[in-house]
Amino acid sequence: MAIEGGYFKFLCCLNGICIDFIGVSTDCFPGWKRDKAMEERLLNEVLSPKQTDAHSLFGKIRRFLNNRWKYQLVYSKERHLIGFILRARSWLNWKWGKKSVWKN
Repeated sequence: MAIEGGYFKFLCCLNGICIDFIGVSTDCFPGWKRDKAMEERLLNEVLSPKQTDAHSLFGKIRRFLNNRWKYQLVYSKERHLIGFILRARSWLNWKWGKKSVWKN
């Protein structure tokens, strides 16, 4: 399912992080190919993100463009432009439209 969904590399990175940094036994995970450099990059970005400006549309666009590697890792089957349009629409809807999806 991860291969079909396009997030297999991301899942492999999460498995590696669980093994190396959390201490979960390797017996709990399949013997998938690991990318240690990507695992460390992902963990460093989660623990201390480089860009946190999310207050303006320009800031969101800049953050999206700078974080394309994360987007490609998780959503490898989706095109960047389509993903950007969907996320921009979501932000605009929140900013000028409905503030919460839970009130519908």
